[in-house]
Amino acid sequence: MNLNTELIALAFLGLVAGSAQAQAPDPAKIEYRSERLAENLNVLFGGGGNIAVLTGPDGAFVVDSDIVELSAKLRAALALVTDRPPRFLLNTHFHFDHAGGNATLGKGGTVIVAHDNVRKHLMTRQVVSPGVEIVTEPMAPEGLPVVTFEDGVRFHVNGEEIAVYHVASAHTDSDAFVFFEKANVLHTGDLMMSIGYPFVDAANGGSLAGLIAAHEKVLKLCNEHTRIIPGHGSLVGKADLQAYHDMLATIRQRVADLVRKGRSLEQVQAAAPSKEFDERWGKGFFSAEAFVQRVYIELSKTNAQAKKKA
Repeated sequence: MNLNTELIALAFLGLVAGSAQAQAPDPAKIEYRSERLAENLNVLFGGGGNIAVLTGPDGAFVVDSDIVELSAKLRAALALVTDRPPRFLLNTHFHFDHAGGNATLGKGGTVIVAHDNVRKHLMTRQVVSPGVEIVTEPMAPEGLPVVTFEDGVRFHVNGEEIAVYHVASAHTDSDAFVFFEKANVLHTGDLMMSIGYPFVDAANGGSLAGLIAAHEKVLKLCNEHTRIIPGHGSLVGKADLQAYHDMLATIRQRVADLVRKGRSLEQVQAAAPSKEFDERWGKGFFSAEAFVQRVYIELSKTNAQAKKKA
């Protein structure tokens, strides 16, 4: 699928209520909504991935750049919260809905920063398969990160202390989350999506075990007053992230137990390992059946590998 002509993937991003069969929205009809979280920190909702914007005399610090088709609207939305051009852009990972607008900001002189693997992915043809195959071509040079890191990096801008942490093999192999320490605001990227069951991009280095471990790292930085910007969906707090983590850990353990017992996918589905969570989490892009199937496939591979090593 080519993103320049097909936007069905936007349904996956939670822009349309309902199932994967929902029609993709027209980008021309999408408008950003800004919400202030601190005196100089805003979040932009309404596009693909949620975008954080820290403003001030040092120039704007932006987290993620959305899909390329919304670049003009993103520039307009940024102009409403700051009269200064973005100085830094931090990508939480390489997916098209979080890094698609990189080149537009990069052309204006914005310094793009990301994990080492974000740059590696963006330099090549990317294939992401959340249910449909989404193909994006290599990023233009001006959209590539010019500063990369292995484990983390800190920024000291606009009176804020910003800590960026890499987590391994989670949503992808390129994830980082961002903590605005003074504002007590966290941006998780797609380590959390408050719209439904998560997408683990196993083909690009992700794993459910890594995602659960990432939540534990994030939770250590939170208190009851921390506001969390998920990759998609509405703001949440520490208790919400803890519940999300616990839910995923429970489902994973149940499926793992069944896989070790040699159960087939059909038998695992019949056991309904996610049943008490489906009302809350099974109405996003992934149905309960689709999510459990993905967990089963991942754990079956893990189990097979463990047997080979034994």
